[in-house]
Formats: sequence, C-alpha cells, structure tokens
Amino acid sequence: MSGLIKHRHVELGSSSVRCVSKGPSLKSHLRQLREIIPPDNPIVYFDYPVHDNVGDLLIHYATDRFFYDYGYHVARSFSWRPRGRRAQKIPPDATLVFHGGGNFGDLYPAHEKLRLTILERFRGHKAVVMPQSVYYESERSRDSSLAAYAQHPDLTICVRDDISQQVLSACPEIKHRLMPDMTHQLEDVLPSLADAGSDALYFLREDKERTGTSGHLLPEMRAGATTWDWARLMYVSDERWIERYNALHKYLYLVSLDVLAFEGWARYRAEVICRALRLFQSASHVYTDRLHGGLFSMLSGVPVTLVDNANGKIGNYYRTWLDGTSGVDIRD
Repeated sequence: MSGLIKHRHVELGSSSVRCVSKGPSLKSHLRQLREIIPPDNPIVYFDYPVHDNVGDLLIHYATDRFFYDYGYHVARSFSWRPRGRRAQKIPPDATLVFHGGGNFGDLYPAHEKLRLTILERFRGHKAVVMPQSVYYESERSRDSSLAAYAQHPDLTICVRDDISQQVLSACPEIKHRLMPDMTHQLEDVLPSLADAGSDALYFLREDKERTGTSGHLLPEMRAGATTWDWARLMYVSDERWIERYNALHKYLYLVSLDVLAFEGWARYRAEVICRALRLFQSASHVYTDRLHGGLFSMLSGVPVTLVDNANGKIGNYYRTWLDGTSGVDIRD
C-alpha cells in the first residue's frame, strides 16, 4: 500500500512560504473529509485532469496531498470513464471519489455526464464528490440532474460556497457538506520559487466564464498592459505532451499499469504547477477573475484583488470563506 500512496505525491520544492491569510486555517476544515471518506477503504478516483487548466492541476495535486497526509490508499485513478473489464476491476469495498472544482452543473456537460454515468453504474459503492461550485443555467437541467444524483443511496456532495449549498438543499434527498477548495490543503507547504517583483500581474479569464467587464473594474490596469491566463503559461511542447499522454494513458490502463500511468503525469503536473508558482510569486500584487489565480496568490503570500466571473463563482467563494482575510479583496 505505501508504494501506491507515495507515488502520487511529488514534492514541488524544499523551502515553504507562508500564506498571506490570517485567522483560522481553512485547511483545518478539510479534516472533516475523513468523516465521509472511510480511511480503511481503498479509493477509486474519477475525472482527474489531463489538460492545460493549471487551477485543476493544483486542485488535484492538493487532493493527492490530502490522501498522502492522511494515509489513504488510492487503488485506481481514471481521467475518463472506465468500460468493460476495467470497470469490473474496481474493488468492491472502494469509495468512489470524484474530482473537485467548478464543473458541477450544465456549464461543462461532459463532466456532469461522467459523474452521473459512474454513479448509475456503481450504485453499491459509497461515493463522494470533492468540493465543487454548483451552477446550472437551465432549471430543467438542474432538476433533472439533481433527481439523478438523489438516486444514489450513499452519495455525499461537498460544495465550496453557500450558494451551491442552497442549490443542493432544494433536493433534501442529497447529502451535502460545505467545504473549502482542496487547494487549502497546501497552506504553508508551497515552495518559495521566486522573489517578489515590483510589477502587478493581471491574470484574467479568456473562456466562457469571463464577464467582459473585468478591465473596467481594474483602473490600475494601463491600456495595452499584458494579461495572462493559463494558456499563456503553456508551451507548444505542453500540448503535444498532453496529447501523447492521453493516448499512452489509455494503453497503460488496458494492460493494468495504473501506477506507471499516473507516475509520469504526476511529475509533469508538478513541473507545470511550479511554473505557475514562479509567475505568481514574482508579482507585487495579483488582479484576477480566476479562483485559483487568487488561491495561488494567497498561498504564495502575494496580495490579491479578486474580480467576480460570469457565474458568480468567485464572489460566492469570497463571501463564504475569504471575507475579512488580510491581503485579499474583491471588486464586483
């Protein structure tokens, strides 16, 4: 068991930097996960990210850190839906754990479909969705999905903010718990990889969750100022590596080399996270409408100004967990 646990955790560096927040640690809230994920049962992890959203990679790294810190045994990991014989190899006493983040709802239907398909297929297993923001554009879609989640007899959905909790509370059959983002498991353990510079960093979304008004809320941002998003951090070689890994990943699962499949990805994931850390830690102040742009900054000790995104995810999280935190403010 110990070999399987250790291969999942790759250290990012040796020297740590204290986070900018003060007051009660949000990391302490994550200990409650031990009450709903049995420590003596193996874990099968679903929907881990194999793409270029570094915020998702950070969530996954922090989740692996949680499993490592508390001695959990992760028996299998899937970034896709297992079929046929591979699905049959899931241990009968395993807890099914689904990746956290911000894809719960109808904005990212592929992830919603994966969760519901797995839950339907494995109704006899205990299941846990790690901390998520919940958002449905369509009431019909919301009602249909929540009714499907409610069919699983032993499912707990962890949510990251009060508004998400209100959405799930409309369906009393669904068990849910309020938890902060898994990234807080990395409080006081992230390495210091760069010295603070004198320039601000404008880290603004370029996807469907952007509002289009972020610049108006940031008078500090000069015309023509350089803005960043996750894609700007990636090299051409990254896209090739991700494409090749996806193909390799599926082959290695065919021959049941789970540890080898994940080990290579874990090392690459650590490299990309370190690249992001150097960017955020070199800033004097960060302005961002990405939740994990804000959390990268907080955990690196860099002051951050948050700007809400299109579906209110940033503002909801701030009001639930970060309001009054030193070094963190929001504009919406």
